[in-house]
Amino acid sequence: MANLNKNQRWANRIFWLILAFFLISNCVVAGLCIIDKEPGTFEWLAKPFLAGMIIGGLFVLIALYYFYEFFLSPYLEETIKPDEEHKEPRIYVLMARWIIPPLVLQLFVIMGFLITTHKSPLIESIFVQPYKYGQIYKMVEEYNSVMIGLGTFTDGDSTRPSKTKTQILESVSPYFKNGNQKLQDDLKIYKIPYLIAIAFSFVGVLIYALKDTTYRLHTSDLYPKTFISYLIRFIFALALSIAIASYMMNNWWVNASPLIFLFIGFFPQRALQFLEEKAMSLLKLRKEPKQEIPLNLIQGMTDYKIYRFREIGVGDAQNLASVDLTYLYDHLAYNYRLLCDFVSQAILVIHLKDHLESLRGFGIRDVFSYKSVITQENYEEIAQLLNIPSRKLGGFLDLMENEPLKLRLDNILTLLDKSTEYEMKELNRGGRITLQSFE
Repeated sequence: MANLNKNQRWANRIFWLILAFFLISNCVVAGLCIIDKEPGTFEWLAKPFLAGMIIGGLFVLIALYYFYEFFLSPYLEETIKPDEEHKEPRIYVLMARWIIPPLVLQLFVIMGFLITTHKSPLIESIFVQPYKYGQIYKMVEEYNSVMIGLGTFTDGDSTRPSKTKTQILESVSPYFKNGNQKLQDDLKIYKIPYLIAIAFSFVGVLIYALKDTTYRLHTSDLYPKTFISYLIRFIFALALSIAIASYMMNNWWVNASPLIFLFIGFFPQRALQFLEEKAMSLLKLRKEPKQEIPLNLIQGMTDYKIYRFREIGVGDAQNLASVDLTYLYDHLAYNYRLLCDFVSQAILVIHLKDHLESLRGFGIRDVFSYKSVITQENYEEIAQLLNIPSRKLGGFLDLMENEPLKLRLDNILTLLDKSTEYEMKELNRGGRITLQSFE
């Protein structure tokens, strides 16, 4: 027990030392960013670095708070029995898992701000003047289209550009950092679509990550891998935005492009679907229709819950009907009772999808209510009453009495009984039901 108390004390001390070091180091760096810089130094780094450090630091603070509230604090309060001493070192591994990913995410956010706000000769005001830069790009693109015969400018009865290439470049040069220098070519102008794509998709992912983290904190549904998924989302969205910007080069939407790429950062899967459809059309390939049954057919599934199930690889009702319930419990902040309800509904959905409305109107919403209402003696009568082929109802009854479905249902009932027993024990002793799996 003495060793246990020592581990508890050291775990608590290490946590507070890490928190203090993080806050002090961030405050010192913030102070250095705020201090006025001498001309010619790297003053352009200060504001974006400070913004990235503060916004990225929110992820670290949320992760530290969540770890202390749901893992370290219960660990310090509970009395661990001698036969559970093997669990003592896990708290240090868990601490590292909760601290390292958000710190990496903070560094990535800082890099994102530095890249998207870097004051090169082109991108000095890309966030505040995307429309102006879009117009510059369109002006040069339309001129070049005329010159190679891909388009025309109408100037009275003639089909010639209203400005020469030199005049165009001279007219746009004030928008560049080195506005007094004559631009030698227009290659930099063709970076505009990519810069707008990267900047606004980055903002879209950042807004999504902050919103999602805040909601997960509120619902106690946060995990270390959540921060890793944000990192993957940043890279994924930026790559998709660059590809779509290239696709839009010849028809750049000056007004809508910032919103488009903000949307791509928020919903990268939609952008991937768009690219897939365009690629299939270009290659003249045919995509076979999917026979998946969506999760929104299950009662109680919200958009957020569907997203969480998809995040752990359960993308449709077929997968949900057969996935390991312990796996769901370990990766979702839902109790066994709710998970068992979803799975039992999914089993009914995949077998009788075309008759869900009739069955639910009759009071049957999952496989267990089906089993309690419909029997071998009355299934033909109920089939006639609900206008459902009797062979479907009878066939489903036979499936439930045979392996592997019978074993699956027995497993669900066992977990439900175990969950009820555990919850009652926690309530009787006045404790709170934590997210940890019970043994």
